[in-house]
Amino acid sequence: PPPPAGAPAPPPPPPTLQEDAMKTFRLGLAALATFTFAAGAAGQADAAEARPAGAPVLDLLCRAKGGAAYNTPMTIARCQEARPGLGFAIERLICTDLLDGTFASGPSHGRPTRTTWVCIANA
Repeated sequence: PPPPAGAPAPPPPPPTLQEDAMKTFRLGLAALATFTFAAGAAGQADAAEARPAGAPVLDLLCRAKGGAAYNTPMTIARCQEARPGLGFAIERLICTDLLDGTFASGPSHGRPTRTTWVCIANA
């Protein structure tokens, strides 16, 4: 039966796995577009003084999954306590293929249902 006049609308149904996957895919495309733009802008900056162009994109992806992004001198990007959800394929792709880094991940120490990952520059 329809809700009475003036009653609030019922909440929408939860997203399906396909909708979640599409959201992650769209986020990845946006991240790659941002990376491409940042890479063009960073081409004019001194590479020795700036973080790699994709590092802010990795930070954004970290925060989008509920993690805390850290900037350290020994890593390109580091993320703690991110929700694993559908995995970290986009982060791995940006790290390994675009930034020529090494990607590693594992369970967070304080919250075992969360993941900590790191992108390390190859020597």
